[in-house]
Amino acid sequence: MSNTAILDRCVDGAALAPLSSEQKRELVLLARRAFEHLYDSGKISESTEFDAWRHQQVVQICERGGLREARNEDFLALQGHFLGMLGQTAMAERRRVASQLEPRRWALAKLRQECEAAADVIDRAWDYACSISRSRFKTDQIQELGEKQIWMLMFDIRRNAQRRRAKGRAA
Repeated sequence: MSNTAILDRCVDGAALAPLSSEQKRELVLLARRAFEHLYDSGKISESTEFDAWRHQQVVQICERGGLREARNEDFLALQGHFLGMLGQTAMAERRRVASQLEPRRWALAKLRQECEAAADVIDRAWDYACSISRSRFKTDQIQELGEKQIWMLMFDIRRNAQRRRAKGRAA
């Protein structure tokens, strides 16, 4: 398997993971509030069942059969959808925008986590990541990098820390 294919699988891993029980619970509660709001305002008939309606909404937003099939990448979009139904349009729009930026945020969080984990063998690991970025991508501003570039830095830090641990020396 090529390095690009391996990187793509890792990048997609977090986004493709199923929703956690906590995320599903939060979405169900939010959907319930939206359902009741629409029912009270007469936009949903008395014969509409909540579970059927909720499944229909999930299919409409992320084209999955329900929350059991939904993934991390769907969470913010679903949250935004239900918030919009509650009339919280500004919050809903922020969630929709965030859903587009989420994979990059995961990559940055993972890079920070990897830098902290490498602190035992790499002094100032974040600065080290910045220097790799400057060399490879011509900028030391990691926040300006794309998602895949950030993942590449994360794997560089992890790989270098593993090598140093194997050699038994710290930098």
